[in-house]
Amino acid sequence: VYHLGMAKPANTVYAGAEVARLRERLGWTQRALGEFLGLHHDSISNIEGERKPIRTGLLELLRREVRATRRKSKKALA
Repeated sequence: VYHLGMAKPANTVYAGAEVARLRERLGWTQRALGEFLGLHHDSISNIEGERKPIRTGLLELLRREVRATRRKSKKALA
């Protein structure tokens, strides 16, 4: 956990609200998202609570999964 005044690691961003929104859009639990990203569910909780940053690569992976899921849903409706 990173505290005020501590430098965050390079290539990371605080994006807890976005992570939570994307996870909910997928209908996943924090545990399921952690398994997908290779993180412990406690880390997901810390990321969503803005207590820990997420690596930008993992955030982009999550965004791509949401886009892919949306495309699959649209095709199923067509």
